[in-house]
Amino acid sequence: MVTHGHTLSTLKMERSMSFIMPKKKEDHFDPANMKPEDKLKFEIATELGLDQKVIAGGWRSLTAKESGRIGGLMTKRKKEQQKQALKDAGESHIMG
Repeated sequence: MVTHGHTLSTLKMERSMSFIMPKKKEDHFDPANMKPEDKLKFEIATELGLDQKVIAGGWRSLTAKESGRIGGLMTKRKKEQQKQALKDAGESHIMG
């Protein structure tokens, strides 16, 4: 059966997809309301010269390469922070 250029199976598929596909959430960047992890991400984006791009178009405006670079540097920095925290804890235990 064809209805206005669509087959019945196409209409069923379109109807079922509306339940599956989530609505696109807004990706508005708000520097005033950042979580600690977002602060680190934005700090790294700034160091890479991507801060204006993020402010203008949100995180989704970045390329996969740019996002990957930020993610890699975030991981590196978190590992360094954990290492330093362990070192500091060990030193305070020895001195205390």
